[in-house]
Amino acid sequence: MIRKILAAIFILSIIWTGTSQSTASKGTSDVKASFAILKNALRDGDGNKAAAYVTPKTLDLYERCRKLSLHSTDTDFEAISQLEVLLIFQLRWLLDIKTLKSMDGAAVFSWGVENGLVKKQTLAFIEIDNVQVEGNKAISTLLNRGQSVTDLVFNFELHDEIWKLDFERILRLSDNVFAELRKKAGKTKIELAIYLIERTYKKKVPSQILNGPLK
Repeated sequence: MIRKILAAIFILSIIWTGTSQSTASKGTSDVKASFAILKNALRDGDGNKAAAYVTPKTLDLYERCRKLSLHSTDTDFEAISQLEVLLIFQLRWLLDIKTLKSMDGAAVFSWGVENGLVKKQTLAFIEIDNVQVEGNKAISTLLNRGQSVTDLVFNFELHDEIWKLDFERILRLSDNVFAELRKKAGKTKIELAIYLIERTYKKKVPSQILNGPLK
């Protein structure tokens, strides 16, 4: 419902805002160009390029999970999002302490793109439709395989003259899906994260993963 309201607000803003046509056109083309670069980077597994086209808030999410992956024995995993719990455990499962300490949020995101944690197909069939620019923020309606998406919009922010996608907001949409999975399976956030990792990598996850990296 909230996303539908946002989409409605966006449509009304197109009708009634006073942005000049030339400015709006330039903003639209720049947003679409940035989105195309990000899509191509994800498709090609170019982590550094992809990281340059997502918002700082997105990279902050990965930095927070990196820090928690190193030492979070006192973290209440049920109080953070399922996405964060899963990412923390994936980092503990796949990377060693030395590597994690040498990284930052951008490096973790880049590594995720290059190693399949951020899927190449994530944006493969999505296209930007209409764009409304207001200062250093933009909002866009979407097409999926050429069809209008009515219940979702993308948000962009202008940083260092580059329009960057708020990828963190998109990732957060998975929370409702995860909540439904937990309800059906009768699992906690920790239990669901471990189950998904075991299903993905076909190996038993040791209990030590609750304390920190396994390597």
